[in-house]
Amino acid sequence: MSDTKPTSRETIANLVANSGLTIDDLYKALKSELVVRSLMDEQTPVLYVLTQDLQNSIKFILMDMGASCKAEFSVNNLYEKRFHMKNIQASISEGYKLLYNFGKLRKKSLWKKLMKQVHEDGNSDLITEGLGIEQKLEVFGNTEIDQKLRNLTLHYDNEMIEVYKSTVLVDSEEKTMTKFLSFWGILQDVKLYTDKIDEYCLSKTGIHKPSPSFPIMLGINDFHKTVCQLINKDGKLENIFDNLPKEAVESIDLIAEQWNGTKRVEDYIRNNVPSIGVIPEIGHVQVLANIQLLLRFMMLDMVAIVDAYLKSSSDIEYALNLRRVCVTKVSTMVHLYGYTSDEHEQSIWKSIEDMIPNGSSELLLQSKKISDLLEKIVFQSNDKDLRATFVHLFDNSKVCSDLANVVSAIEGINPITLVADIQLLLGVYKVMMQFSTILMNVLAEEAHQKSIQSSRALDNQIDEYIRRFEESQLPDDQKNS
Repeated sequence: MSDTKPTSRETIANLVANSGLTIDDLYKALKSELVVRSLMDEQTPVLYVLTQDLQNSIKFILMDMGASCKAEFSVNNLYEKRFHMKNIQASISEGYKLLYNFGKLRKKSLWKKLMKQVHEDGNSDLITEGLGIEQKLEVFGNTEIDQKLRNLTLHYDNEMIEVYKSTVLVDSEEKTMTKFLSFWGILQDVKLYTDKIDEYCLSKTGIHKPSPSFPIMLGINDFHKTVCQLINKDGKLENIFDNLPKEAVESIDLIAEQWNGTKRVEDYIRNNVPSIGVIPEIGHVQVLANIQLLLRFMMLDMVAIVDAYLKSSSDIEYALNLRRVCVTKVSTMVHLYGYTSDEHEQSIWKSIEDMIPNGSSELLLQSKKISDLLEKIVFQSNDKDLRATFVHLFDNSKVCSDLANVVSAIEGINPITLVADIQLLLGVYKVMMQFSTILMNVLAEEAHQKSIQSSRALDNQIDEYIRRFEESQLPDDQKNS
């Protein structure tokens, strides 16, 4: 990507942890600036309003990316590193969308609104500098934003093999951090540019930006550290995560290979012996592999989230990490069971239910209990709306951003509730893995019995042909020839 010296871990760590830009410092500064924004009214020069929105956005983006960078540096497990590198890139994508957006909605972005006002104001120096920054934004969006990776990271997929493929490709810390630094540089350019516009606006109008005359209330839930101490007594939980067995991660590779193997068989049959048609057993293996991939990703993502949570060093960092429990929960439940009737019809669980043999009363009873549990999870929460708030810094459906609402939602995270959600989902993981294993064995036995019955039927048919041949009127010398 560049001929410059590779970015070291220490360089990034210093940028994140020092330079006056710690996550906690950014949060406190953002809270103060959100108050400034709330004091602006119709008498406030438009340029001030637009620069303030961009300045607040930059603080949040840096805070968001910084939390994932810090988490990535604190682990050695490859899966956890990939989890955080994926989230760094997802944060870059969402931050870029907040500033500059994509496609037809770009004209509604914060940057485009500012540039429109700068052009109307007519200051040639500011116009020229702004166009230079806009060119950087264009190039970065065209070359560095991976929307597919962002979507698979924040949403999962009905075909979990796609999540697997995208995850194993995230294998370079240096590339991720180079992208991070590149975006960081653009954010600094935008920040310095808005500072110049503020100076210009002050010199032109003589009006200062409003400033609060009262102490700023932070509002963050301060119970996070206590919860961490309770769930990580004597460091035992963190030690488990630090020594996660390789088998727990490598099992995903084995399941993915199983799924890929069935696809190769399907392709071979389709291309070489199409007369065989569809083989139901292959589809069953794919569905079972799909649900096991979904459950394994959910479990390992939860491990990465809790590990980062335990290693957080401020209340806002605790909350930024823990909000991903909600994101992972919704991503899992959308594909596992569905929050709507349409989602349920396309869900992996619906495919599983359709595979259960009618004569297997025990499996049918277990599936009913699991269905009741999954339905309770999706219909007794506002998780989907909360997830949207955590993820979407710019709401395309409303064509606007509400950063104050996003920050408020993160501040309001109840750690006890989300830790309970983690326990609930790990319980679902255990039940579903057991059920899918039993179902796989039942289907295998059913296929075996069908094979035996088919073989017996063929043997009986051959015996019948022999009997008829023996009883025929053909001469004996022809029967024995």
